[in-house]
Amino acid sequence: MFIFALVVSFIIVFDRRLKELRLINKLTQQELANLLFVSKSTICSYEKGKRMASIDTLIKISNIFNVNIDYLVGYKSAKVTKEDVIVNILYEEYEMIKELRKYSKLYSLIINNPKRVIALLEKRII
Repeated sequence: MFIFALVVSFIIVFDRRLKELRLINKLTQQELANLLFVSKSTICSYEKGKRMASIDTLIKISNIFNVNIDYLVGYKSAKVTKEDVIVNILYEEYEMIKELRKYSKLYSLIINNPKRVIALLEKRII
């Protein structure tokens, strides 16, 4: 019974947080659906609390909105902090990421499906 209550609690928080993040980032349900490679009705189901996202989708959503999964499901109230991410990258890579983030849709596409983006780029470049 406890696990059921926990899952219901996650769904109740997730639906509100997802809609809030989508609206703050000025995305329509269709635009978010495109970024996640799901249908608009799936996003609508998430936001109405009728359906819970898979762990893979939660990861994609957390990357799109730069929040952690704990925040999405209500376990934490804080967004991602510096302590949540430990990375060792070159300065040039950091600069490239900074530039890419200016193009939120492209950045999300790259983060969510890097192999596909690389394949498309290789076709155009080669």
